[in-house]
Parts: sequence; structure tokens; C-alpha cells
Amino acid sequence: MIILTAVLDGNKDHHFYKEPGSSLTVACSFKSSGRKQLFCRGGCGEGNVLVQTDGDGAHRGRYSIEYDTGGVLYVTITQLTQSDSGWYQCKMDVKFWLDSYIDFIVSVTDGKFLLNKMSFILI
Repeated sequence: MIILTAVLDGNKDHHFYKEPGSSLTVACSFKSSGRKQLFCRGGCGEGNVLVQTDGDGAHRGRYSIEYDTGGVLYVTITQLTQSDSGWYQCKMDVKFWLDSYIDFIVSVTDGKFLLNKMSFILI
């Protein structure tokens, strides 16, 4: 069973605030399917790939990726820590076409900060 935090499409700014110890699952929705799917910390350059697949899914440590042939890539980080805060990217490697990607930011912080952040937004 997958519990989604959000469904992302396009290259808009997406920012998630999570508490330490929680998990994050994001569905990255692409208009086309690809031959290889990647989940990266920062851009998907060399050394930044957390997990990748050219099949239905894969996992490595606390990171997992599941691919639905309809063009949706589910990426998950479990047991979040503050060091997981940062920029992430879902990428669809498309043969003979421009690769597609979706960026998002994760901030892992304690609940007190989250409450203050929410209060600030509501004022």
C-alpha cells in the first residue's frame, strides 16, 4: 500500500515539510513513458542517483522507486532525518526525446517549527 504525500506534474516549485522519523512518498507524473527512471538527490548527475530502474521498481536502503507504465513514478524516502533536507529530482530518461524531470524540496524539521510555519502562512 502506498500513502502519497503529493502528485507532482510539471516543473513547478514543490516544497514538503516533514517531521523526523516520518516517510515521504511522491508521485511524479510524466506525459510520456521512459526507458529508465531515476530518483536523485540534487540533479541526476553522476554520484547523485539514489535509486534507478528500467523495470517496475527498485530500492536501496531507505529509498525506493516504483514505476507505473502510465507515466507515474512513485519515489519514497523512509525514516526521514534532518540530513535528508534538500533538493530532489524524479527523472524519466526517454529514448530519442528530451528527458523529463520534476524537482522538489524536502525540509525535515521538528513539529514545533512546522506549527510555527503553518501559523505564519495563515496570518
